[in-house]
Amino acid sequence: MPKPQPATDEVLVKVQAVSLNYVDLMVVTGKLNPNLPLPFIPGADGAGTVEQVGNDVTAFKPGDAVVTTFIPKWTSR
Repeated sequence: MPKPQPATDEVLVKVQAVSLNYVDLMVVTGKLNPNLPLPFIPGADGAGTVEQVGNDVTAFKPGDAVVTTFIPKWTSR
C-alpha cells in the first residue's frame, strides 16, 4: 500500500510499539463504542515517532515521540 499522507490537521506516526488490551476487546465486540465506523484497527496502547505533519499542525513536528491516549485532546503530561 502507498504511504498515507496526513491531511492538513493530521500527523503521520511511525508506530514502534503497540499492545492489545481489554479496551480493544470491548471495542471490537461492540461493547464500548458500538457505532465506531469501519475499518477499525485495534490498538489503544501505542507509541511511535511523528514522521510528517499536516500544514495546520502546530503542536507536533517530525521526530517527536508520541503515545496514544484514551482521553481525546490530552496533550500534556
